[in-house]
Amino acid sequence: MPRSDLQPAHARIDGADAVASTTGPALGGLLVSAVGAPLAVVLDSLTYLWSAFALSRIDHEEPPPRTGLTARGLQSDIADGVRWAVWFVAVGVFATVTVGLALTPFRDARAPA
Repeated sequence: MPRSDLQPAHARIDGADAVASTTGPALGGLLVSAVGAPLAVVLDSLTYLWSAFALSRIDHEEPPPRTGLTARGLQSDIADGVRWAVWFVAVGVFATVTVGLALTPFRDARAPA
């Protein structure tokens, strides 16, 4: 796939994900109410089989494996991953503490006197 096709492909994937996220639970509830939970689970498993069949029909050649990888390059990749993980954890902790502190005045204002 040419690089110029990647952005439109990602946009289509995001659009399909948004549609599935909003309509999937509603259709699932409708299906359970129409045929019952056990049959709905069987029908759901059939969709996974259909998906596996459809994916197996895709004809795509994988690029050859990269050669010339060194341990130094792997160490650099691992270090980058650790830095990103630490960053995300730190931002999560900061956001949790900040939101908690920001909402404290509102909690105190609602307390009965």
